[in-house]
Amino acid sequence: MKRLLSILLAAVMLLTASALPVSAEQDHVLIGDVDLDDEVTIVDSTFIQRAVIALTEFTPLQSYLGDVDGSEDTDIVDATVIQRRLLGLSNRFYRDYLQKWRAELLGVSSYPNGNCYKVGTTVHFGIQEQAHEIPSEIEVYLNGALYKDRGVYSDFAVAFDTVGYYRMSVAAYDPFGTCDIYTLELQVISSQPPVIKSAYYDKVAKTVRVTASGGTAPYKYSYAIRNNITPLAPGQQYSAEEFDFKFGDDGSCYLYCDFCDNNEVDIPVWLLSKTLTYYCEVQVMDSSGDLSEVKKVQIIL
Repeated sequence: MKRLLSILLAAVMLLTASALPVSAEQDHVLIGDVDLDDEVTIVDSTFIQRAVIALTEFTPLQSYLGDVDGSEDTDIVDATVIQRRLLGLSNRFYRDYLQKWRAELLGVSSYPNGNCYKVGTTVHFGIQEQAHEIPSEIEVYLNGALYKDRGVYSDFAVAFDTVGYYRMSVAAYDPFGTCDIYTLELQVISSQPPVIKSAYYDKVAKTVRVTASGGTAPYKYSYAIRNNITPLAPGQQYSAEEFDFKFGDDGSCYLYCDFCDNNEVDIPVWLLSKTLTYYCEVQVMDSSGDLSEVKKVQIIL
């Protein structure tokens, strides 16, 4: 039987070309199927032998499929294991299972976060995809032009030097060429700091409201209400929990919100019982840490 097997192997090695056929419609792989014809045959054993003696060069996928015994290496033992399987002999090392493949991107994240950036910013992008033993090959396009060549990687960076709108497409290819595409819409703005468009006191609602533009959203808002406010009596409460009671450099008392998320704040009830006219200093900080100019809002109680 060994002699017959040797004759068969020699005949196959003579008749088989070094190029491996790949089915374009295939979407799964079978351990041992290095020629990707959807079955494990003596031809696969022969190709493994050819690869071992450098007559055939395997792709990463074929090297993975050729590791029949799970040793993390494709060698002559794997060819022998396939032969034993085909002859119906004991084969406890054979990892006989079907692996489905899909080039599916789960998403693309960016740092800094968001989709609006300032000119001169270098943005780092991370790719999340389905986990496979052989990772997908990634390709990146920026406004329709190839930005990063096809290859295996999980992150990349883009330096934005021009104001405008950008369309970024990240394509992932599985071992069979199936492609999944994830697209991001980005905006690059000037590096000017944020500007307070409006800041006013709503006397009916007893609320200070602020709107801003420029810079890079989202914004944070700072409020400082001044004018020698009498300190709170022990145990006295007010409604705006985001305010802290502090003393200014000049010794005056004031309420202060240090860059909170809200673009409007309620004026504390205890303050409204006073008869004085106050003012609120408002300032905006964008996501890059740039600050707007301070704007004063008059509060007439």
